[in-house]
Amino acid sequence: MGSIYYHSSFLISNQTTFDYTNSTSNYLLNLFILTSVWIVLIITIIFGTTGNILVLYVYINRNDNKTCTFFIKILAIVDLIICLILAPLELYQTTTGKFDEKKNILVLFLKYCLSK
Repeated sequence: MGSIYYHSSFLISNQTTFDYTNSTSNYLLNLFILTSVWIVLIITIIFGTTGNILVLYVYINRNDNKTCTFFIKILAIVDLIICLILAPLELYQTTTGKFDEKKNILVLFLKYCLSK
């Protein structure tokens, strides 16, 4: 199983680290990867939030109490949480390269839930 490393602006996995600070072409590649990740995450945040709010609006105004309606509402709520909390955190971590497992509230919460 490979380890995960956060370089100054992007993720490197499978126990491999590279130093992309030596040449201009590698700097441009690094900038291109960072810009691509930013664009994908911003699009995910905007469209995911808008779509899930619309789904919740439609399904909350329905009067049927079917299991599938409840399931769709729960999925929309969970996906909305991911779009509003986790995607911006990933954007921050990708941009800064900072990931402190001891200070990350989400990691501590997941460790707490999985330990029970």
